[in-house]
Amino acid sequence: DVRSRVSGYLDQIRFESGSEVKKDEVLFIVDQRPFQAKVDEQNASLAQAKAQQKLAHVQYKRDIGLQQTDPGAIAQVTIDRSIANVGVQDANVMQATAQLEEAQLDLDYCTIASPINGQISRNYVSVGNLITGGTEQATLLTTVVSVDPIYAYFYVDEHTIERVQKS
Repeated sequence: DVRSRVSGYLDQIRFESGSEVKKDEVLFIVDQRPFQAKVDEQNASLAQAKAQQKLAHVQYKRDIGLQQTDPGAIAQVTIDRSIANVGVQDANVMQATAQLEEAQLDLDYCTIASPINGQISRNYVSVGNLITGGTEQATLLTTVVSVDPIYAYFYVDEHTIERVQKS
């Protein structure tokens, strides 16, 4: 079963029903625009967090330098705040980086590829349909069946098994 990991409107179908497909061949593309906008937003958040981080580090160095050149010129509470602010801004950069990675991953999931080599079924949805992704109730898009190797299951009565084993 081929399902999407993200929800959105189906933008493209890139296969013919019943054809052979290769592993990682692109089958469907979900509308990427909302996901690209989220990546752009997270890039901006990361840039903002890095700017705040840089400011926090500069302020900390300035406070430490001032205290070293003129002890007592700056209150210890100010230095403590600078140290805490550096930690907070470092954490904000890590958080913004993680959010950007998540947004990029969602954007990458807009391209749905074949998980295996095989023969593809028909498409169960059409371009423009809203598909649900990422859950157990994700929309079934198509199926791909392996043709090499092929596995078959069959049932045989006991009498036939005994006869085949003897021969």
